[in-house]
Order: sequence, then C-alpha cells, then structure tokens
Amino acid sequence: MSYEPIFSYPPQISSCSGSCCNSLRNPITPAEYSALIEPPFPAGAPIGPNTPTGPSLADVNQAAANFAEDMAVDQFIARSSGRGGGGYLDNILRLNRGKMARVRMTFNSGGNSSETKVFTGIIETAARDHIVLSDPQTGGRFLLLTIYLDYIEFPEEINYYYPGTNVLNITDEKVLTENPELVPLFEYQKAKKDKFITHLEALTLKNER
Repeated sequence: MSYEPIFSYPPQISSCSGSCCNSLRNPITPAEYSALIEPPFPAGAPIGPNTPTGPSLADVNQAAANFAEDMAVDQFIARSSGRGGGGYLDNILRLNRGKMARVRMTFNSGGNSSETKVFTGIIETAARDHIVLSDPQTGGRFLLLTIYLDYIEFPEEINYYYPGTNVLNITDEKVLTENPELVPLFEYQKAKKDKFITHLEALTLKNER
C-alpha cells in the first residue's frame, strides 16, 4: 500500500464487493496519465512522416482543459461537502468505526523513563484528543488520549478521506450511507475514471490502426 502525494491513495482497485465499490475511486496514476498523452511507440522502429514522437497539441490542450475542469469541480465539492477543515486523525478513525486496530502509545513517567503499551480493540469513536476502543473479548472499553499516540495499525485496508486534495478511498459501502456528503466526490471520481478508461481505449485503438 503506497501513498502518492500528487495523485491518489491507494493506486489500485478496492477489494470491496459492494455494488458502489467496484471501481477505482481516485484520480489517475502517473503511469495512466503518461499512457493517456504519450502514444506507445516501440523502440528501434523506423521513423516515418506519421510516426508519433510525442503528444499532439490537441492532446496537450485537452489534458490542460481536463485538469482545469477537475480542479474546479474538486474545489467545489470540497467546499460543498463541509469537510474543508483538514484531514484530522479523528475524522479518519470515525470513517473506520467497527474495524479492529492496534494502538501503540508511549507514556512518560518522569525523568528519562517511559513505558510503551499496545491496545488492541475495535474502534468505537474518536475525537480530536481521544480514541475509544472496545475489547471484543471482555466488552471493556479503553479511553486513550491521543497526546500519547505513536501510531495505529490496521490488519486490513482502511477508509480514508483527505479534503485538502480530495483523496478518497472507500472500502465499506456503509461509509457512504453514514457520510452522504462524500457521495458527490465518490461519484465524480468514479465518473472521471470511467471517462479516462474510455479515452484510453479509443487512443489505443487509434494507434493499432
């Protein structure tokens, strides 16, 4: 699993089986973008008058127009979703309520001594300064202060949204039901991906002729 700061996280198709989760939710990856504006040309092939040596002016103008359109739509969705305040940890954790997690924390007991503990449980909720886990074995609860947080581990892919760049990854269909403000962004990115695939197929067919 990798994070690409310019494009999207993660650059692969989700494993979710829900009807609304069967396609890529994210902007195109660098490799896909290169394939879109750079027609394939085998190395060592003879160069002729019709040999494509790079993206045409029309392709460049279309890519620029698409980028400007995407930026405008993304900014509008970010404003209208009411989630423009930043991708805080508590927002991410609330998107993953019900998932098992391991929370590592370090507590300073004074001087140079410290104690590290790992809490394992189901995410119940979270706020800016605390996390609530439930122990599935005992039914008990942990109220953990984020000031002591080192990191959190998940044994599976997580739901993620960062409003600063509209990075969105949805693995559970219920998240869209619980957070309807994310539906426009999800549907827009899905439509954008479908549009790219159609364009790429047409470009590939043109180059094969």
